[in-house]
Amino acid sequence: MIWPEGVYSRLEGGLGNQLFMYAFSRALSLELQVPLFLDSHHGFERDHRYRREYRLDNFKIKGTLLKKAHPFVGFEEKRPYRWLKKVSKILPLSISPLLEEERVRAMGLESLVCPRRVIVMGYWQSERWFLPHRIKLLEDFRATQELGEKALTYLQGVSSCDSVAIHFRLVDFKDVLDVKYYHKAIEILKEKLGSFRVYVFSDSPLEAVKTGVLKDLDYTMVETDNEIDDFQLMSLCHHQITANSSFSWWAAWLNSRDGKKVFAPQEYGFPIEIPESWLTLSS
Repeated sequence: MIWPEGVYSRLEGGLGNQLFMYAFSRALSLELQVPLFLDSHHGFERDHRYRREYRLDNFKIKGTLLKKAHPFVGFEEKRPYRWLKKVSKILPLSISPLLEEERVRAMGLESLVCPRRVIVMGYWQSERWFLPHRIKLLEDFRATQELGEKALTYLQGVSSCDSVAIHFRLVDFKDVLDVKYYHKAIEILKEKLGSFRVYVFSDSPLEAVKTGVLKDLDYTMVETDNEIDDFQLMSLCHHQITANSSFSWWAAWLNSRDGKKVFAPQEYGFPIEIPESWLTLSS
C-alpha cells in the first residue's frame, strides 16, 4: 500500500451513523497512536436513494479529511472495496488491511488487534467501542457554530427547567415506534420527576401531536433552521426519550448531566446497543 500509516474511516449514512463511525475510528486511532483519515467521498457518492451528505464538518472533530488527490482515494477508484473485502477475508485481523464490523461481531471480539494502517468499515453502533475515550469525544462533538436565531428562543427554557427531549421519527421509516413506548416513558417520568416540560423534536410535528402522547403535557414543539441546532438542543435537555434513531441516541449520549434519565426502545429495527444506565422499554 502507498498511503501513510493511519486509520482510514469510510463515512456514510445520516448524521447519527457518521458520529458512530467517527467515534470508533477516532478511538482506534488513539489506541494505535496513528493519525485518523476521513473518507467523505465514496460512501456518499453511492447514496442515490437518500442523497445524504457529509455532516461532521459541523463539529470540532480531529482527523484529516481526504481530498480527491490523496493516494487512498485513488486506490478506491482503481480497486473498489469489494476487491479489498475478498482479499481481507483470507487474512487474520492482525494483518488485514480492512477492518469490517460484520466480521468483528461474528468473531465476538471485545478487543481488536489490527495493523497500524487499516481501513474501517461498518456502523459500530455501541459505546463499548469508544467509551474509554468519552472525554475526548465530548470535545470533538462540540458544534463549530453557535445556535441559530430560532434555536436560541428555546435555549433558556431547555437549560433552566427540568426539560425532557422527546423524539418522534415518523416519516419514510418502516419501523415507527408504537405510542405505548412513549406513554410508558412519560408515566415513569411523572413518578420520578413530578413536573417537567417536554420539548418535542419530530420529522413531522403535526403527526407527533396526532399520536396523543402529548395530551395534558406541558410541551413545546421545537422548530429550528437545521438538524444541527435540533441535535444540540436535544442534547442540552436534562432528560431524553429517544426514538429508534441513531440521531437521538447520540443526543442522549452527549448529555453529560448527572442524574439524567434516558429512555430507549427495546427494538430498533437495526442492530444498536443501548448503554446500561439507560432504561429500555417495550412498546
